[in-house]
Amino acid sequence: MATTMGMLLARWLLGEDAAELGFPVTPVRPMPLHRFSRFGAAAAIQYLRALDGVARFAEKLRRRKRTM
Repeated sequence: MATTMGMLLARWLLGEDAAELGFPVTPVRPMPLHRFSRFGAAAAIQYLRALDGVARFAEKLRRRKRTM
């Protein structure tokens, strides 16, 4: 897929009309809320780490109950 896309982009850059490429060439649009993606990813990572910690703690409690 990447090889085909590279060939199409090369043909387009060399001056071939975009309509003849057989692939739609559209302008780049900004991603909404992209500037906040770093914060969202960091929050998701911390949330999942907390869930892992709770699961580990619960597993320790279950093991202690079995040994008693």
